[in-house]
Amino acid sequence: SRFIIDIVLKLEKKLSIKLMLLERKTLAECQQLYPLGDIMITDVITGWYAYTAIEAMAIGRPVITYLRPDIMKFHSYYAKGRIPVVSATPDNLAREIERLVKNGKLREELGRKGRDYALKFHSLEFVGALRKILYEYVWAGKKINQKIFESEVRKRKLI
Repeated sequence: SRFIIDIVLKLEKKLSIKLMLLERKTLAECQQLYPLGDIMITDVITGWYAYTAIEAMAIGRPVITYLRPDIMKFHSYYAKGRIPVVSATPDNLAREIERLVKNGKLREELGRKGRDYALKFHSLEFVGALRKILYEYVWAGKKINQKIFESEVRKRKLI
């Protein structure tokens, strides 16, 4: 959070933006606050998005988070490398925030694509179908790895 706070506080001096920090709040409180923001910034360090980013995408908000390339390769089989978020680290976060603040069309496009993405790839049906593959292999005592898993996803036409 400290990187995000420091960067946004500096940007507030030159852009018409305001930071709303969602820490130490209940899920219900956060869900009421999400729609009030125009851009959601989540984790810019660990390298993948989580529940907060999914919720933001689901309500059509553009998301800035860090997508590490070495992690991305394990998700590219279904996302095809097109996860509709802006990938940023502390090194380029200010530039990416400024780009989104100044480009309403891009925010709208990312919001729309993010919603579609969240509804498709984070739905109970899709995630359940992925888990079903894993459980079938584990319960049958069969070996499963990323290559086998991706093959099953394609064979079952989940993507």
